Amino acid sequence: MATRALIKVYDGNDEICTIYKHWNGAALKDVLEKFISWRKVVNGIPHRYLTEKVSVENAPVANGMDDFAAQLICYLKSKSPIGDVYLCKPGTKNVGEEYVYKITNVGKKLILTVEKKGSQNGAFEPLSGLDEAG
Repeated sequence: MATRALIKVYDGNDEICTIYKHWNGAALKDVLEKFISWRKVVNGIPHRYLTEKVSVENAPVANGMDDFAAQLICYLKSKSPIGDVYLCKPGTKNVGEEYVYKITNVGKKLILTVEKKGSQNGAFEPLSGLDEAG
């Protein structure tokens, strides 16, 4: 059975991207933590990255949250090229998701939070023990 999840990427208070993940939504926390753990969001691309070939998986910077969202989509699709990962309209919800992951940028530091659907009335509750990454 699928464990569905939504990943929401924010630039400030604006949700710029929603990604639907069909399989392994519970295990997605570790994948996302690893992806954002050493990545920095900058304004402008440092010159060395214009001439150096870097894979999406190993890119140390993102030129704003729009670029970060594009990198994340590329990374997730590289692991599941057909199906499983879908781009949705910002604000998408109620698609059978059991987990909602939110990625924000606070002072050039990427923050990951996660909510799991609770058993009471299907409400989402924050999961404890998830710290900042970045």
